[in-house]
Amino acid sequence: MKSLKSLLFFALFCISNIVAQTIKPIDAAWHKNDTLNYQLNQYVIEQLEDALPDTLQRIEKQLQMVVIDSAKFGYLIEWDFKTMAVDGPIKDPFIKQKIKLQFKTDALGMMQEIVNWETIRKQIYDEIELIIDQQLLDSEVLYWGNQPLESAYYFNSYEGISSLFLKDLQLMHPHYGTVYNLGEPVNFENNIKVTYGNGKVDAKGKMLCDIDEDGLIQIKSDTKTNEAAIKNYYLNILKEVNGKLPRKKRKEIAKSELFITEVSNYKYHPDTFYLVQGNFKRTQLLDGVYNIEVAEIELR
Repeated sequence: MKSLKSLLFFALFCISNIVAQTIKPIDAAWHKNDTLNYQLNQYVIEQLEDALPDTLQRIEKQLQMVVIDSAKFGYLIEWDFKTMAVDGPIKDPFIKQKIKLQFKTDALGMMQEIVNWETIRKQIYDEIELIIDQQLLDSEVLYWGNQPLESAYYFNSYEGISSLFLKDLQLMHPHYGTVYNLGEPVNFENNIKVTYGNGKVDAKGKMLCDIDEDGLIQIKSDTKTNEAAIKNYYLNILKEVNGKLPRKKRKEIAKSELFITEVSNYKYHPDTFYLVQGNFKRTQLLDGVYNIEVAEIELR
C-alpha cells in the first residue's frame, strides 16, 4: 500500500512537472527597487515599389524602468525617458525626456492607469507657456497641433496625456497577464489600423510561444489583413475623397496587391519574466507605397 502511494505521488509529481513545463504564464515577478535599463529604437520607413527605402523618422531612446512599490495587488512603475537621437518630423514631443512617467499595473504586470498624469500635464503647460512667451513657434520644442493653444487643449485630460505614452506602453507590455501553451500555435482574429482614414480592417494571425536556444521564453506573432477587406476599405476612402471612381481605377485596385502585416518577436527571462528583447515590424502596402514601422527593444 505504501509503495502504491509512493507511485501515485511520483505520477502526480511528473504530471504537474509536465504541465509546468508546457504552460507558461507571463506574470510579472518584479520586486521593489528593481531597475531595468532599455534601449528603444523606433523607425518609420517609406519605400516605393522597385525603389530604395527612405527613412522618414528615427527615434533612439534610453528608458529606465524602476519598480517603486510592489504589493500583492500590483506594482507601481516609474519610467524615465532620455532621447538620444532624433531624425525627421517626430510627433512624440521632446518633453518626454524631461518626464518621469508613473503608472500602476495589476499583480500580473498588465498596465492599469497612469498615476502622475496631472503632474505631466502641468509640465507640458509650462513648456507651452514658454513657447508662447518667447514666440518660439519655429523652434525645436515640439508640440501637438499647428498652434500651442491646440496643444494646451489636447493635453488637458487624462486621455490626452495617455496618448503620449500609449505606443511605448503597448511595445513594452504586450504579453503580461497572458498564459501560453509552449509549442502550440494559436490562431486569432484581429483588427489592424490603417493610416488612411484612421479606420480598421479585419485580419488573421498566428502566435507561438516557445523556448529559444538561450533558454528564454520567446513569443512570436504574425498578422495579416484580409485581402478583400482592405481593398474594400481603400476603395471607400477613395470614393469619399474623389467621388465615384472610374471603372478602370476599380479594376486596377482589384488586381493590385494591398496588405498590412504586423510581425513581432519578444523574449522574456524564464524566472523573473523581465523583458529581455523585443522586435516589432508593421508593413503597409497601399497604392504602390510601402510604409514600414519598426521598433527594437533591448535590455542593457
